[in-house]
Amino acid sequence: MPPNTGLQRFFGVSPFGRDAEPWYVGALGELDVARRLGGLGPGWYVLHAVPVGTGSGDLDHVVIGSAGVFTINTKHHRGQNVWVGGRRILVNGQRTDHLRNAKHKAKRTSQLLSVAARSLIDVTPIVAVVGARRMTVRERPHDVVVLHATELTRWLQRHPVTLTPSQVQQLAALAAQPATWRRMPETDGCRRPTASITPRSSDCVPRSIAPGARATGGHSA
Repeated sequence: MPPNTGLQRFFGVSPFGRDAEPWYVGALGELDVARRLGGLGPGWYVLHAVPVGTGSGDLDHVVIGSAGVFTINTKHHRGQNVWVGGRRILVNGQRTDHLRNAKHKAKRTSQLLSVAARSLIDVTPIVAVVGARRMTVRERPHDVVVLHATELTRWLQRHPVTLTPSQVQQLAALAAQPATWRRMPETDGCRRPTASITPRSSDCVPRSIAPGARATGGHSA
């Protein structure tokens, strides 16, 4: 886009094109949530803008800690009214696909991490709302956590413990490997996944973590 003229700047005309501005606003929301997640503290591992598959899709944020594994879908609704029901989220009265998309991304993440860990990894989807003028929660969805971004860190820190420190480190190391996110979800020989990342079946043996693989708590991928 050509730079705005002085007159356009005086009247506050956006320097972005019509197609670019929603992406910019969305990026501001993701940066806000990333900053908040940086305050989770030791023992938490956070990855941002994780590319998935071979296309252009990505995950806004993946969080791994003692409370489990979470995908966070950031929704920046600056100055808008957000209404949350058990089966839908409305923005200024308009239905959105936020819940469906959040569930889809969590399911995909669960499949990919389960293949990498050779065991079933549960992933909780979260929708983090940024910048809303008003957020009304009529009913909380049973399969997606919907929070204002200001509540996010506290909610995660207070969530019950579900993983041991060693499990957290193993999952964080797997999540730090780009190959984990590029493969197509499949069983990959893991016939009987369990609820733990330490399988009970000899048919599902966890891969060893590559010596160079690592993830840093509170930092981006």
